[in-house]
Amino acid sequence: MTELRSISYISKHTMATPRKTLEHEMRDIFEKARKKNRELSITGGLLYSGSYFAQVIEGPISNLENLLKSIQADPRHKDMIILSNEAIANRRFTNWDMAFAGIEKEMRFDIAGIKGGVDEIELDQRAKNVISVLEQLVVHKDVLMGSKKIITDLIK
Repeated sequence: MTELRSISYISKHTMATPRKTLEHEMRDIFEKARKKNRELSITGGLLYSGSYFAQVIEGPISNLENLLKSIQADPRHKDMIILSNEAIANRRFTNWDMAFAGIEKEMRFDIAGIKGGVDEIELDQRAKNVISVLEQLVVHKDVLMGSKKIITDLIK
């Protein structure tokens, strides 16, 4: 049986863009991620919050490692901080190749606390908080809008 893993990270968006351009860029990221994730049997959630991406990806370890290399090479973000990389028994985003939790103008997370030399216990708690927020936002939107809506419905 293939080991399932979950990886969560936060990274800084690299381009200062107006809202319309950002929406277009997020649509592009979302559509490509859904297609690639479906091919790799990966599920997850993505949030754009205060110029940062917060993402959880989950699936077979070898597929996640390859995807993570591709994500790290993407010039649309920098300063990636891996918050968690752990074995999981069950997926949290089972019904989503890539759930989009939204675009938020204000930062939802304590970036200074995440970046600022926290110990493993604090980092683990912050990773759980990020995953929990993504999960709650996705479930909330899923209930409100129906499963697997396209990104244009989610960002309006």
